[in-house]
Amino acid sequence: MRNTEELRKSLLDNGFVHVKGFMTDANLKLLDSAISEVTSNPSPFKIVKNNEQGCFFMDFNNWRRMPVVEELCKLPRLVDLVTKLTNSEKCWLMHEDVVVKSGCHGAPTPIHHDRPYFIFKGDLNLSVWMTAEDVARNSSLTCYRGTHLLNNLFLPKVFKTGSDASEYPELDKGEYEVIRDNTFAHNELVDFVLKAGDVVVFFHKTIHGSHPHSSPVSRRSLVVRYLLDGARLTKKYFNNVPPYEKMGVNIKEDAPVPEEFFPLLTKD
Repeated sequence: MRNTEELRKSLLDNGFVHVKGFMTDANLKLLDSAISEVTSNPSPFKIVKNNEQGCFFMDFNNWRRMPVVEELCKLPRLVDLVTKLTNSEKCWLMHEDVVVKSGCHGAPTPIHHDRPYFIFKGDLNLSVWMTAEDVARNSSLTCYRGTHLLNNLFLPKVFKTGSDASEYPELDKGEYEVIRDNTFAHNELVDFVLKAGDVVVFFHKTIHGSHPHSSPVSRRSLVVRYLLDGARLTKKYFNNVPPYEKMGVNIKEDAPVPEEFFPLLTKD
């Protein structure tokens, strides 16, 4: 693994960084168990798309009901990594996503950034994407260099269809810019050759997506979402899943992280 300062500079300059060989063998076993548990016992919020080209499975926010997922998300070495990369004093767990793609002609993940899907804002908030299998470049996650520095909120995508979320009834469309074919023409598209145990760390403001899945081997990944220094609640979001208000979260603009719902984590 490259030294922390080099990794930190790459993250801050580009909006993402590829950390090779980060997960230990024990971490990989935990990752495999977490993904298997979620796919075997998904939540009501799961998204599944099956067609002749392949299968897409996505489920999220399972750490509250599955101890193995919670253990993975709270790994002290993961917390240590993201706090060192950002120089953040604090780190809170927001949630996680499991994404599994299979079939030799699976659809790409739509180009988007994560900020509008979440009830939190903040320049340092980020995700750690990890893979349980090797992933070839032509099936990999893709990130657009420097897009974390843009101040725009971009119109979210509906992941089940890949269409714009413009018809969502509670969305203030005046807040969002539509992503067009040339929107990020001046930002380099970066993809990755990934080995099992690699992680890609990227900010919630970084524009990203994926190539189509074109491998006979399933791509099983898990993404952990962390909140860092400067994180605040916001009412500018696309879809509140799970419905945090019904869980007791009082979503007020600029309010601090409610730690009774989003725990403060400890480092190594």
